[in-house]
Amino acid sequence: MMKKKIVCVFIGIQSVDYYKSAGFFNEIDSCFELEVLKPEAIDINLNSITERQLPKIDFAWQVDFIKYIKEKASLRLNDKLFDNKNHHLYAPNRHATVLKQWIKFNLINLFSYFFASKKGVDFLEKRMGYYIKKSGFYKTSINILRSSKPDLVYLTHQNTSLTYGVSLAAKYLKIPTVCFIYSWDNVVKGNKLVKADYYFVWSNYMKAELLDYYKDEVNFEAIFVVGSPQFYHYFLDDFLIEKTIFFNAYKIPKSDYYICFSGNFNAIGQDDPAYLKDLALAVQEHNRLNQSQFHILLRANPVDYNFGFTAVVNAFSNVITDVNANWNTTKQPLPICENKLALSVLKTTIQYSDAVINVGSTMALDATLLNTLAYYIDYKIKNGSKKFKIENIYKFIHFKSLTEENEPIKHIKHPSQFKEIFEEVQKNTTKQLEKQQLWAKKIVEHPINKVSERMLEGFKKIVNL
Repeated sequence: MMKKKIVCVFIGIQSVDYYKSAGFFNEIDSCFELEVLKPEAIDINLNSITERQLPKIDFAWQVDFIKYIKEKASLRLNDKLFDNKNHHLYAPNRHATVLKQWIKFNLINLFSYFFASKKGVDFLEKRMGYYIKKSGFYKTSINILRSSKPDLVYLTHQNTSLTYGVSLAAKYLKIPTVCFIYSWDNVVKGNKLVKADYYFVWSNYMKAELLDYYKDEVNFEAIFVVGSPQFYHYFLDDFLIEKTIFFNAYKIPKSDYYICFSGNFNAIGQDDPAYLKDLALAVQEHNRLNQSQFHILLRANPVDYNFGFTAVVNAFSNVITDVNANWNTTKQPLPICENKLALSVLKTTIQYSDAVINVGSTMALDATLLNTLAYYIDYKIKNGSKKFKIENIYKFIHFKSLTEENEPIKHIKHPSQFKEIFEEVQKNTTKQLEKQQLWAKKIVEHPINKVSERMLEGFKKIVNL
């Protein structure tokens, strides 16, 4: 009997690496014929699985313009519909550097008020679809899917122009679609583009969010709780670099305790170098006064490195080591293939750290899954970036999962509180970590390493296997 066929649409190499490490391709290929559609820039190398290249996106300028208006209008609408009135914080007004940008950003802001209704958002969605359907990308996607003849199209991201364009092509051909909600904070951000027939979500908590925010579009039975492939590699031994080799490669000095400072992407990480400096000063002071010694492992965002860290690392080289996941930055080769390097360095850094500190990112979840304490920085930097407001970060809607669980991730409200973190790390109690782990189970389905099996069961139910 011929296998039914699934076409999987990927948008970038990081996502592919997650799915590879989770054993997704082997698991799904055991019951289905798989074909992968991908942008030109990424090479997947899956041997037995067919890869096909999507065309370059050639949407008219109106598509991006309408997309930004729709996002802001959706957030303003959600502020009207829900008790929490902070949805609009996800789309702050942009800072223009030239007159043309100023005009564009102000028009987007103005129109977002006008279209902040269900009817207005639906109108913008239809206009986006109208322009996309005029593009060569859309027409070529139809031809690719028509020649592939899949029983199902799986879209690995809900809010990219690429997956949206392919979803419209699948809809035109009446091919059922499944869409994965990519990250823990994505449902409430108002930027979902793909309207799929079925959804894969991280948890029952996310399922409830999806039903709450898209009640007119999504049915309970069409949502499958699968978890996320993003964390699977944490449970694979071959992603952990042996401690001596890792420390020698990065010239990490021997210390009693290690604190990982995790940098954000630059859009919200403008003040990260200043926070790192505060932590370094606190570590220096502690080390001077105490027998126990601390050292900082800097884990900057590997795809959006903040070069503001450079001066801080150079000034505090006695207490900071930059653990940059770049093949050329280590002092000696690491025993790991290059396509696993970023994930391996991430896992290894957290595994050998006693705590992870950052500003409001998913890294708190990563740390928790590796049984490491996590802390959020939550104070304002004097003369900090005018483009960044720390007071808005923890007002984001997705942080309500933390307040509902009695704040399992502690907040550092002042630089003087770093010494309290050092004390907690040295006590090595499990109470705080247990709170973190309860929250993690709420955010992502456990066991983590069964994600591909749950996805397979979801696909089988959808196509009646």
